Amino acid sequence: MTRVADSVVAVLMEAGATRCWVIMGDTINHFTDAVRLSDLR
Repeated sequence: MTRVADSVVAVLMEAGATRCWVIMGDTINHFTDAVRLSDLR
């Protein structure tokens, strides 16, 4: 099952993003996990 966070990361990568900075926090953990598992750095 694809999570919304995974879809957001996929769109960022398709748009040409190579890096992503996030502020860690409880409500954004799904997004930071998706970034960690992707090729974004």
